[in-house]
Amino acid sequence: RYLILNDGSIGVQITYGRGDVFPLTVVYKSLFDQKLYDGPVTFYYETMTECEIYSIDASVLLGAAQKNPKIYSDLLQEAGVHLESCVQRLENLSLKSSYNRVAHQLLFFAKNYGEPKPGGIKLLIPLTHQDLADILSLTRETVTNSIIKLRDEGLIKGSRNIVVVDTEKLQAAAFN
Repeated sequence: RYLILNDGSIGVQITYGRGDVFPLTVVYKSLFDQKLYDGPVTFYYETMTECEIYSIDASVLLGAAQKNPKIYSDLLQEAGVHLESCVQRLENLSLKSSYNRVAHQLLFFAKNYGEPKPGGIKLLIPLTHQDLADILSLTRETVTNSIIKLRDEGLIKGSRNIVVVDTEKLQAAAFN
């Protein structure tokens, strides 16, 4: 989910994955009459892979939750997944260099959108350097330089279809 800023740049807010429920702001407004967000109203959603999206009317969700309270528990668990993503983004912003931030983001993607393969964890999302730049609010050139360095150090393979070779070493690179 992203928005387009006044200067024309893209501000990526969250990357959703398989089974995610979104937007939770609408769910909280519908179920609890709690407004969680007061920013711009126009968001854009773009898929990086093929996907199926299902929609449910807010009143139908409210009726289902009233009949089956377990839905509240499931939505709370989903909110926890989104909170983890937000904490990851905040942690990423606190890192001292773009190299650390790129390593940190690739580690997060390996954990959440990766598949173990011989030789490492293959990211199941086809990331371009521009995608990473938009996610991290960096320039494409800065991301490219960090990717080259990570590849030269043997921490990742590939450029668009990235394979994380060693998550422990990548984590060390993120936090050094």
